[in-house]
Formats: sequence, structure tokens, C-alpha cells
Amino acid sequence: MPLSGLSDDDFDPYRELQLSPEAEPELIKAAFKTLAKKYHPDNFPDPSEKARAEERMRRINEAQNLIQSGRARRPSSPTPPEASQRNSLVVQDSQPTRSPAAAENSGKEKRPPSKKEMGFAPVAVALLVLVLCLVVPRFLGRDSLQKAQELEQQGRLAEALEQANVAIERDPRNGRAYLFRSALYSKLGQPERAQTDLANARGLVSTQEFEASQHDFLTPSPTPTGQPGKES
Repeated sequence: MPLSGLSDDDFDPYRELQLSPEAEPELIKAAFKTLAKKYHPDNFPDPSEKARAEERMRRINEAQNLIQSGRARRPSSPTPPEASQRNSLVVQDSQPTRSPAAAENSGKEKRPPSKKEMGFAPVAVALLVLVLCLVVPRFLGRDSLQKAQELEQQGRLAEALEQANVAIERDPRNGRAYLFRSALYSKLGQPERAQTDLANARGLVSTQEFEASQHDFLTPSPTPTGQPGKES
């Protein structure tokens, strides 16, 4: 059963494990192991923090079980607008045909909108909702990634990591966010998480961008000043 009263549609096991839906089984295991180690209740002496860690562990375990059992829901393809229009036309064709006299008499009265005219509005609304669902999360994800990059340039790595997590939660297919977070993990001394994010990014970005990621995202460490130079 879903946790905390959430429905199956609300609980996303891949997002819970901070993974792309295309993640391979070994990456899923690595992510679960990393999160389970991080949120183990024994790591939190404070009672309130321990309670939150226990809840998070329950969610992590639920996500792992759903994915391993094959019951995890993957993103489904929306119904094409053409299919909705065809369904609308089938409904119109099923209406009984009126005689010419009845049609002439009804034409003298105020003609209500036809089924075809009425069917256009739902299709337009469905298209608008689809566009919003696709564009808005990616836009917000890019905004969070930009904030993360600015924080990293200021040396505020922990805050940059939080913003990178937000970018991935908003758009699990944001390959650049996975690359950036991988570089952050490397700089923070967490190579296992860095490798997991690198694997998640593979396939979401081009090969050229993937290979150049270590040069694009992280600011080089500042050169120490005041050190005596070597005499030639």
C-alpha cells in the first residue's frame, strides 16, 4: 500500500530514489544503498529527526519494492490529439439522420453548436495542458540548475547540491542536472553518488556533452596564494 495516504499516482518510486525512469537495475541498487545509508534512523539522535528518517526509509523501501516487483508506473504517452478528434467524429456519425424537411425547419431556429464545434474546445484544452506539463517542469528545473551553478561558483556547495536535487525532482530527464550533481558529489568526496549520477546522465545528453561535463560545470579550485614559488 502507498505510504502516508498517497495514491499510486502520487507516489513516484523513481523520483523517491532520485533516479531517471530509464535507470538500469544496478543503478537502482546503488541509489537505494546510498539513500538507505544516509537516512538510517541510527544516524539521527534527535527524536524528531529520527522519526522523519524512519518515514523516509519507509518510502525508500516502498520505492525499491515497487521497482523490483515491476509494479512501478513509468511515464505513459498521452493520447494523440488526432485520436481524440477521431473519437469525436465517430460520435457524430452515430447520430440518427433527420429528414430534409426536419432539417429545413430546424435551420430556421437558432442552431446550437455542432458536435464538431463543441469537440474542438476539449482538444485545445488537452493540448494546452499537455504543453504546460512538458514545458513548465523543465523551465523550473533549468532555473534551479542555474541557481545551483551560481551557488557552486560562490563556493556554497551544500546549497548548490540542494538546488541540483530540486532541478532533478522537477525534471527527472534533465541530463545536465545529473551531470552537474555528479560533479558536485565528486567535489564533496562522494564518488559512489557521483558515479550513479553519471550513469543516469548517459543517454539523456549527447556523447560530446557527456565527455566535456567535467570542464563545463565545476569551477576550478582556487590557486593558493602566498605560497613560496620554486626557484629556478
